[in-house]
Amino acid sequence: GTYAAYSHLHSIAVEVGQAVGAGEVLGLSGNTGQTGGVPHLHFHVSACSEPVDCGTLPVTFRNTAANPNGLKAGETYEALAVVP
Repeated sequence: GTYAAYSHLHSIAVEVGQAVGAGEVLGLSGNTGQTGGVPHLHFHVSACSEPVDCGTLPVTFRNTAANPNGLKAGETYEALAVVP
């Protein structure tokens, strides 16, 4: 019942509407668009396909290993989306 958006990906490994399971690769981060040449990801979850129409929902991420300095390049992280 929710939509997740991943923006600025370099490559995409899934199709729109495809069901995915935990641990599946969705895509690789990149620097498409106006990113200043810095690979990064814009991510949001919403209740409709256009968040301009319905806003976004709060999401909590849980790293696979605690890291007070943020995410590390080359590491894999598991995300748990908590949506009210």
